[in-house]
Amino acid sequence: MKSAKALLATAALALASAAAHADLVNYGFTGNVTWDEADRGYQGFAGSFSFDSTATNQIVDPSGSTGSYTGAGAAWSMTLSFDGGAVLDFGSQGFHVNVMNNLGGYDWLGLLGTGSDGTVSAGLYDFTMALFGNAGLPLRDGGYTLADFGWSDFSWESGAGMLQGMFTSLNCTAGCSATNPGGDPGGNPGGNPGGGNPGGGSNTVPEPSSLALAVSGLWLLLRRRRG
Repeated sequence: MKSAKALLATAALALASAAAHADLVNYGFTGNVTWDEADRGYQGFAGSFSFDSTATNQIVDPSGSTGSYTGAGAAWSMTLSFDGGAVLDFGSQGFHVNVMNNLGGYDWLGLLGTGSDGTVSAGLYDFTMALFGNAGLPLRDGGYTLADFGWSDFSWESGAGMLQGMFTSLNCTAGCSATNPGGDPGGNPGGNPGGGNPGGGSNTVPEPSSLALAVSGLWLLLRRRRG
């Protein structure tokens, strides 16, 4: 019979192996700064985020309209730089991917990362409500681009104050091959026609439903607790 130490070592090795084989999905993005409370003079930003495509939904929602996926470590990260400057950390203390499917008048992908340089939150909206087929992680062969969404928002909170902006590009750089298509049947690969944000579509943000407000409240609570 194996000793207790041997069993613990075997279990630790199994956990490490599972973490090493996490199905990583990585996206890169760029954007423009629209307002900066600290007047730092930033014009644009670029960064990336990643998540484990095998993560499970942390929200118990019988309607299947909301999803929240979170983690920390190598598979859950968010980095950012402004005007080509130093790379800042916004994921080492936890990274969250939230999804709303046909809720409050839109489909919504929300990002929330907290690290040593503060907290970044961002949202991408589809007002046609045709982009997501469910509240699963945003997984699709080839990934999503900004053209799939109709509007975006972005904010960074730090000790120096708040900065806001909008995305100008979004592209999957890893983990979006045909071998990892994800759970998005009935998606809208063609994007949304129209004007407004660079992604197209309406630029009018509809009033959210009560469940959408509840999820948003949880979002703000997470930001405050980790700020």
